Amino acid sequence: MKTIREIGARACRMKPWQIDLPVVLAICLVTVGAYLLLLRPMARRRADFIEQKDLLSSKRRQASQLKAASLAQREHLVSTGQSLESKRIDLQSTDSLNRQVARIADLLSECNLRTDDIQPGRVSERGTYNIVPIALTGKGGYTSCASFFHRITQALPDTGVSSFELSGDPGRPGDGGNFRLELRWYTAATEAGREG
Repeated sequence: MKTIREIGARACRMKPWQIDLPVVLAICLVTVGAYLLLLRPMARRRADFIEQKDLLSSKRRQASQLKAASLAQREHLVSTGQSLESKRIDLQSTDSLNRQVARIADLLSECNLRTDDIQPGRVSERGTYNIVPIALTGKGGYTSCASFFHRITQALPDTGVSSFELSGDPGRPGDGGNFRLELRWYTAATEAGREG
């Protein structure tokens, strides 16, 4: 075993860099160890925290935008409901079919369309309402038919046009043309239809 004197004598023979090098290496090892064990995990946690904070901020902005869009949709829904309520159509019973056919015939006549045939079809039950198809054939020109389409939406809002055909003879332009219309008359559901 070496004595302290021998160790001190050996240290006196060493050059200054030989003494400093182990100390510098020890300091470097302690610094790297402190970085790896303390600073690096703290930096990683800080980066994760900043990322989470940014994500939370983004989600809050998105939630705010969704809330604003939801409020706008609610306002739109309320105004649409009010608009629909103001345009509410009270559907008639299918018992008034003859009256409806007479109204349609009067409209056709007012629009200078001559009716050859009006054929109501079979009632189609849809639960909360029924549909009665009405087939029409007759004679008249395009402008008269266009006038009829415009007038029927105002005079009979419970009746819609589902198909329309107009044909004519090019050799006889003064005769107008032949038309075929398919109308749909929307009526109130019967008690049996509402229950089923």
